[in-house]
Amino acid sequence: MFKSVGAFVIAVLLLPVVLFTRVRTQLLVAAVMAVVVLLYPVLRGAGYIPTDEIHEIALQYSEDRAQSLEFRLDNEDTLLAKANERPLLGWGSWGRNQIYDSVTGEMTSVTDGIWIIIIGTAGWVGYLAQFGLLTVPLVLFALHARRLDVSVATAGLAIVLTANMIDMLPNSGMRPFTWLIAGALVGRFIAVREGTPAADVPRDVETATPAATPASNGLIVRKPRGMPGQHAEPDIAPDMVAAGAGGPKRRVRR
Repeated sequence: MFKSVGAFVIAVLLLPVVLFTRVRTQLLVAAVMAVVVLLYPVLRGAGYIPTDEIHEIALQYSEDRAQSLEFRLDNEDTLLAKANERPLLGWGSWGRNQIYDSVTGEMTSVTDGIWIIIIGTAGWVGYLAQFGLLTVPLVLFALHARRLDVSVATAGLAIVLTANMIDMLPNSGMRPFTWLIAGALVGRFIAVREGTPAADVPRDVETATPAATPASNGLIVRKPRGMPGQHAEPDIAPDMVAAGAGGPKRRVRR
């Protein structure tokens, strides 16, 4: 249920951007929101995310959903504190990033967001290696939006990637299509920046008639155009014929 509500909130947040703004604005919004997602662990640990206010807003709509949200936020606090003990490379696998009861040894924490899972197991190196790669194409498009001719479809794909990144904060929503979209955006950025691809070269350039080749005896001989086995007659300048075989050999431009 929480996932469906989160998807609805993300759609309400980004749908006006897609419908009522230009391509450059869409790219800028996508990049800004992606950077906020990238810096979310820092903002969360520093207390800049108003978790209490968010909980109060959720409480106005549903008490059950508000309790679920509060449980998630409390787990994030404890897991983030555990991750800060090894911030660079994390705790590794085998559940060492989790919280356990000191008496019974049972696991007391629950990991929901993919960001807290990555930071706990791989540290900031692993987090930046994954979320940073997802953010790079969005930032590149935003920085070069004025100089590039970006299509509406490309901007819409950037919005989809941003929505997926926002959804990965409360959920573990990193799927193969997430990397597919990011890779497609990187490829599109390279193609747009380099301009017209080589496949669009005009046919006139490829089918141009080869230039005439000068012969060693002063004649201008053109390549044969007839059927195989036929020889083309050389083009002889008129003044060379008048001069005779013993006359001076001169090339006359025709």
